[in-house]
Amino acid sequence: MRDASTRPRHDVYAELLVTVGLFAIPATLNAVYAHVASELRYGTVGIGWLFASRVAQELLLIGLFFYVLRANRERLADFTKPAQWGDVPRTVGLLLASWLPYILVMAALWSWTPLLDRIPRPHNMELFRSRLSLPYLALLLVNPFCEELWMRAFLQTRLGQLGWRAPLIVLTSASAQAAYHLYQGIAFVAGYAVVAGVLAVYYQRARRVWPVIGVHLIADLSAGIAYSTLR
Repeated sequence: MRDASTRPRHDVYAELLVTVGLFAIPATLNAVYAHVASELRYGTVGIGWLFASRVAQELLLIGLFFYVLRANRERLADFTKPAQWGDVPRTVGLLLASWLPYILVMAALWSWTPLLDRIPRPHNMELFRSRLSLPYLALLLVNPFCEELWMRAFLQTRLGQLGWRAPLIVLTSASAQAAYHLYQGIAFVAGYAVVAGVLAVYYQRARRVWPVIGVHLIADLSAGIAYSTLR
């Protein structure tokens, strides 16, 4: 094992930031949130600290993504084609291709099943009905980059390197991404699985993560603004 004292200091600091910092920094911000929120009965200030902890965690996860690439002597170009102006119309087309089926699925569930009548309203969903603040906006902007770099670019590339077939890669990526939205209810998980499936198929064929991030970014900003406006 290489002694840390023989490595460049900035490499060691970067390693500490994206490893120890990944749990220490968000945990500290969460502790502040718990204290402030209990004092203010979950007021806007307390919720701001909670959003800040999520932003810190996801920024560190993005840093970890690039740290893993560097540790393996890989480049971003090994995971996605470079960003181009053509990614703008690609994003628009992919947005329509992914969200139109989502609307159809949700409409079908609304018409033919009772699932949408059982949408839970847990506390963590009510948080997103808060007033749009700087930490809240930062989370909406950072989350699409964090999720898609890991769930699309990294996961699908690694599974491909392991020899998995494309349909299984797409199914795994889409299912994993939809699964951690279960707190929103089964109906929304079904809808998100459709969207994630379209995005996974697009990335698998085109090897472009930027339009996928663009679709996710538009969706998060739209939902966040809608939640904060209609609270």
